[in-house]
Amino acid sequence: MDIFSVVVALDGGGGTSISDSSARNYVPDFGKKAEEIRKSLKIRLVQGGMRTKAFNDSLDKLKIPYEQDEVPKDVSYFKEGSPCLNRKNPSKLFLHNPACMTEDKWGQATWSFIGKNIK
Repeated sequence: MDIFSVVVALDGGGGTSISDSSARNYVPDFGKKAEEIRKSLKIRLVQGGMRTKAFNDSLDKLKIPYEQDEVPKDVSYFKEGSPCLNRKNPSKLFLHNPACMTEDKWGQATWSFIGKNIK
């Protein structure tokens, strides 16, 4: 692991598995490199609109620590014009929008996480 020391997945990992070869993102090598990943990589997950439970399950199974935050799923939380709201229909959410996933307190926590973990 010579390249990255920090990774932030914005709604990433949907369909990721270390054990299910039929998964969209089948990554058995993660299991082989789990110890190296635990030692060298800091991971933060920001959960928006995608389902990333399989990715979390894979990290948990390998005992790879990560920090996680979740974007609120209540439309009333967001102010008019928020990138977390669908432009055509603001009564619907657009949580997997990267601009949404990097705003508000979860975005601030992401930048703080990056800052404290950069080597």
